[in-house]
This record gives sequence, structure tokens and C-alpha cells, in this order.
Amino acid sequence: METDSLIGLGCDYVTVTATEAAVSSPLRMLASDIYYHQSHSGNESRPWSMAGFRGWRCGGIEIGVRGDEAIVRASGAVSELHWKKLVAVASNVTRFDVQATVRMASSVTRRISACQRAAQRDAERYKGKRIVRWVADNQGGYTLYLGSRQSLVFGRIYDKYAKSKLDHYRNAVRYEVQFQHDAARTLATVLERCGDTSPRFAAHCQGFFRSRGVPLEIAPADGATISCSRTRSDNEKNLAWLQKAVRPCVQRLMDAGEGERVMRALGLIVEDPDRLDEPETISNALN
Repeated sequence: METDSLIGLGCDYVTVTATEAAVSSPLRMLASDIYYHQSHSGNESRPWSMAGFRGWRCGGIEIGVRGDEAIVRASGAVSELHWKKLVAVASNVTRFDVQATVRMASSVTRRISACQRAAQRDAERYKGKRIVRWVADNQGGYTLYLGSRQSLVFGRIYDKYAKSKLDHYRNAVRYEVQFQHDAARTLATVLERCGDTSPRFAAHCQGFFRSRGVPLEIAPADGATISCSRTRSDNEKNLAWLQKAVRPCVQRLMDAGEGERVMRALGLIVEDPDRLDEPETISNALN
């Protein structure tokens, strides 16, 4: 009988800051190296700002400066690869997300629905003091939220494939716990000093969801860190959009014999300004 399988376990998001000049410089240097790699991996650089910080965003990293302060936010594969180094050179950690991703042997929607019912039963014991919220959309996305976003710890369970559209996450449920402020700093600092972090990531995921009445079984093989983050660069996203949204239109025009006009519209054929008047010149010469 096929069983559920763990395909991802680790840090999915981290926000760190540095206030002292001696600390700010190493953080900004590290973040700049990560940013450079993201840019050369096919991601676009865009202006970014938050709470008075101003800087740039590229792929899975955001960097901002406000006076002598620096802030860095990393997500997805970038956070999984670099969170330890970022935490080590930061003055503070204000957000730290841990995740476990499980490929379902059965329906993803049924699993999340079962988690919803279990969380509601648990919330009834606390006479409405615990928040359980869920959102479903017409494209198959289904997300269950546990707790308040303003609290120190907040959880969510969702269909990872519906959100990412990556084949790696087909039939996968993402269990995610967001630690904020003091809770984020404490957890990240402890984990940064650990050698093998996978058992601790598993324990924190399980601990939160079980405390909300939601069963979650995580058994990392031999304690090995499981990291299967998958992201697409901006170039890959643009190419996917071209294939899905533009290619059918271009193909229809090509089939209609409009190939040259299509190439000109796309800027793939550039007129030679020295030859723009050639037809008129030839006509005058013949006359």
C-alpha cells in the first residue's frame, strides 16, 4: 500500500536585521553575494522598500537599508541554502518559517479538509479563542490557517502544487509554521548552533500542528536534512508565459501567412533606415 512521503523539511523564510556598523557590513556583504548569484541565475532586479528600508529585490532575496540599519529577507531555496549564514551575522531575527512538505498517497484536498475538521474540533475546546480559517479558490488552491498573523507563532497548511505550479510538488501538502519576533530570534539562534537541524525542524512542525489538534507524522531518514526546494527564475517564468500566452497567437498568425509581420511586431526584424526610401527611389528612377 502506498504511503505518504516526506519530500521537504527545513527553513522556508527568514528575515534578519543588523544595526551595528560592525555587524551591518558582513550582513550586507553576504546578502550582496547571494543577490549577485540570484541575478546571474536569470532573475530580474527590482526596486524594493518596506518600513522605511529601501533597496532591491532579486529572485528569493530582498535587501534594504535605513540609515545604519540593514534588512535582508530570504525565501524558498535561498532561505534553505543560506539561513544559517544570515542568522550568524545578523543582530536580530524577526521572522523564521519552518516547513515540512509531504507527498500524499491520497487526495490533497481530502487531507487538508481532514486537518480543517481536526483543527475545528480542537478550537471548540477553547471556546472560540483559537482561530481556524480556510480559503479555497476556483483553481484548486486550498489553504488552512491556524492562529492569528499577529501572534508569535502562526501556521498554515496548503496545496503546494496549486501555489507553485511545479511538477515536483504534485500531490504535495505543505505544513508551514511562521515564528515572529522573540519566537523567531530564539528558534533561529538555537538552530543555527546545531549540526543536524532536521530532527529539530521536524519537532517544531509536529509540535505546533499537534498542539492545534492536527496530526502530522515526520520521520526524516537517518536524521538527514531533506531539502527539496524548487523555484523558477524570472527568465523561466517569462518563457513559460510566452509559451502559454503568446505562442498560440503567434502560431495562428504564422499559419495565416503573417510571419514577416509577426517578426517585425516582435522587433526581431529591424528596418535598415538607409533602405527605407528604397522602393520610392526605384519608382522614381523607373519614371
